[in-house]
Amino acid sequence: MKNALVKEEILELKHSNLNGSKNMFVGSPGLINAFAKLDLIDEYQICVLPIILGKGLPLFKSIQDSVNLKLVKTKIFESGSIILYYKPQRKEE
Repeated sequence: MKNALVKEEILELKHSNLNGSKNMFVGSPGLINAFAKLDLIDEYQICVLPIILGKGLPLFKSIQDSVNLKLVKTKIFESGSIILYYKPQRKEE
């Protein structure tokens, strides 16, 4: 029941248009996982940098179920960085 309440509150905030846009951007691994578990992510924007670090924070480590994604757009920068835009494929689609 708690998750349903939180989901409704987030949807209400999203639709209230407080920031002049109906878009909400989430960037921390914890929030990404929480929003994904509640099925609140409409688009994933994943930036790939041409650097190998060898360490870092995994973005999706707590997600248990697979999420099928559809690539909808890419943006390539002169530096070699790429932003990949994905829409989650929901079960009803």
